Amino acid sequence: MAIQHSSLDDDGTRDVIEALSSETAYEIFRLLNETPATPSRIADQLNQSVQNVHYHLENLESAGVIEVTDTCYSEKGREMSVYVVSEDPTLLFLGTEDDRPSLKRAFKSFASLLGPPSILLAAGESIAQFVTTE
Repeated sequence: MAIQHSSLDDDGTRDVIEALSSETAYEIFRLLNETPATPSRIADQLNQSVQNVHYHLENLESAGVIEVTDTCYSEKGREMSVYVVSEDPTLLFLGTEDDRPSLKRAFKSFASLLGPPSILLAAGESIAQFVTTE
């Protein structure tokens, strides 16, 4: 597992923020955090049109926060994508590239408070690797 990280002045950060800025997109993301789903299931659960759901899914997928995990078939035999939150988490740092040393210090302080084993359990190996290699 690798953590994608980007700062405020990075295009990837802007893409994620824009993709999640709509209430509908945010609700889709929350739903997919709970369970994988097809666009039609999402539309039914959120009382939205399938067309609107597809629009938000495309934006969320382009931003890298969701991905297609599988395909299935509808009762009419149409192939449907099954979406899920991306396996690789995204860490958004709301500072500039010049602020990266501050981020590194913050993670080190956090690690010293909880201890390295807690950090590894809470956030996964990638953050520990990020702190020690960046």
